[in-house]
This record gives sequence, structure tokens and C-alpha cells, in this order.
Amino acid sequence: MKTSNIALAIALSCAALAAPASASITFTLTDLGTLGGASYAYGINNSGQIAGSSGGGTGLTGVAWTDGSAGALGKLGSKASQANGLNNLGHAVGYSGLDGNPSTVRATLWSNGTTTNLGSLGGNLSYANDINDHGQVVGYSNTASGTEYSAFVWQNGTMSDLGTLGGNYGYAQGINNSGQIVGVSATSTGAQRATLWNNGSVTDLGTLGGNFSYAYGVNEAGLVVGYSGIADNANARHATLWDNGSLLDLGVLADGARSEAYGINIHGQVVGYSGIGSDNLAVNNRAFLWDNGEMLDLNSLIDPSLGWTLRRAEAINDAGQIVGYGIVDGQTRAFLLTAMPTAAVPEPATWAMMIAGFALAGGAMRRRALNVRFA
Repeated sequence: MKTSNIALAIALSCAALAAPASASITFTLTDLGTLGGASYAYGINNSGQIAGSSGGGTGLTGVAWTDGSAGALGKLGSKASQANGLNNLGHAVGYSGLDGNPSTVRATLWSNGTTTNLGSLGGNLSYANDINDHGQVVGYSNTASGTEYSAFVWQNGTMSDLGTLGGNYGYAQGINNSGQIVGVSATSTGAQRATLWNNGSVTDLGTLGGNFSYAYGVNEAGLVVGYSGIADNANARHATLWDNGSLLDLGVLADGARSEAYGINIHGQVVGYSGIGSDNLAVNNRAFLWDNGEMLDLNSLIDPSLGWTLRRAEAINDAGQIVGYGIVDGQTRAFLLTAMPTAAVPEPATWAMMIAGFALAGGAMRRRALNVRFA
């Protein structure tokens, strides 16, 4: 190899071995469409299958999207249904209304073409929110008194009350494959607290200093996300990450007063929504991605010419795909975001090593020219 080529190879090797390159995240957006009326996406598994709903009122229908194609899930009757989550086997859970009594709703499992009524804890209303790969389903149900809700776990045909922090209600929202369950429960004083149910214990996850908190999701590492009240503003709430007893305030977008986190993947990426400006949530809420300590407005990471306003990001899978819903052409639509590969911008350390490499290459070329001249 010629001397100049050796030097150039050294320069390129230096660049390759330098600090990792950084790149801004951008996403392609897929409009998931509708089976009629509005559409909403609430869950996504690691295969990219999506669960949600389409329509409105009693015509609301649970929907599963596979490879971009939407299909209606079955119903227990002719009333509304909705799918809230699904596992990596493609089994979805949510709720479906029963005929004969308009106030009767049942937690529902859709599995391999079968629609299953999961029952209740004695009352007329039950709702399922999540399912893990072992078929454990969590949600909430009222009891025979019909006045308060209790968190439940359903497995192998049996629905069990998870208990509370001493108060009179509980809601289970998420479960991981280790069987850790998160949600919210009332304390004996009536305070609302983010709650972890694990191996028969019920744990208050605490707050950021405010008087309330709520947990929505838990990943396979046991990291929990939701929201908490903060100490200096009784009306504010901030998206929160709980990590083995430690609480992290994920902040808000712009000058909003509230944010909530709904999903977290194995990499610790978090999604949810944040209010901005006047914090009128009917108008000013924006979907966010929290990644490596920074909350990003997902609206700034898509092509603005598409005309979308992304309102809520509901779930994120381990591949970084995000689902939720937003507004386009005045209509509410479910969306899927998929990260696009982007050109990396070298870090400062990379530039320094490249420059050093090029200097070496230049020196070698100069020495070669001198040798030719005085040979």
C-alpha cells in the first residue's frame, strides 16, 4: 500500500473509533385509518400489532391493526367495545358492553378469534387494560355494592381482587412479564397514589411532593411511568418515572403545567402527552417522547406538511415504534410513528481525531513529494 493510502486509512480508522455519532430522531407517520368515525390506538406489541378502537358512542368498536390493515374485534353484544392493550402473542384486552342492560360492561379478552367475557368482581362493570405474555390480565371492576372499583388480575378463568393501600378503590393499568402490576389506589386517608402490586404486596410509589400520583405502565426492568403532583403547584402534574424507589420528574413541554406518561419500553424511552401554553387540554396537549433525559414534542419530529397535530402518544414498543392519536383534516385518527434512519453528525471528539488523521496523511504526502524531488 502506498504511504498516502496508509495515512488516509489511519485517518478513517481514527474517525471510526472515535466517540459515537449523534443523530436527531425523525419519524415517518402512518395514518392507521378508521372503520368509521374517529380512531384511537392504545397499545402496540413488539411485532408491530396495534390495539385500539374506531367509531363513537355505542358504535365504538375494538380494532386490531396488523401490517397496516384494520380489523374489527368481536363484541359480547351490540354495545360499544374497545381494545386497550395486547401482548406479544397478539392477544388483546379491553371491554365490551352487554345487551339487555345498557350499564353492563365486561372486561374482554380477544384471543385467536375468540371473544371472552372475563366477568367481574360482583358488580355490573369491569374493564381490562393490559395483558402480559403469560395471559395475565389486569384492570378494574366494581363490586356487588356498585359504588367503588377494585383493581384485579385475571388468570386461567379466575378474577382476583388485588387490594388497596387501605382506601376504597384501586385501578390496575399495566403488567409486565414478571407479574408486576401498576396503577393507582386510595390510601386510608383517601389520598390517590401510584401503586405497585407485586407478589402479594401493595406498595405506595410516592409523589414528587404533591398530594397525588398515578401509574400507567411498567417495563420488563420494572421501571414505572405515570404522573405525579408537584410540591409548588397544587393543580399541576408532571410525567414521572419511578426507578426502584427513586422518582424522576420528566418535566413538561414549553410552558405547560401538566404532563402524563403512559408507556415505557425496555430501553427506557417514555411516551405520553404534555400541555403547552394555556394548557387547555382540549386544544393544546401534545404527544411527547422522553429519551435520554429530554422531552421531545413528537410534532417537531414528523413532516409538518402532513398536517397532523399529534395529541397523545399511548404506547411504545422495544423497536421504538409509537402509537397514539391526533388530529388531521379536523378528524381524530390513530397513528403509528416509525423512526427513520438519519445521517449521523460526528461528535467533537470525532472531528478532532479526523483532523489529526488528515494532518498525518498530509505530512506523509509531503514527505513523499520531497523524496521524489531529491531522489
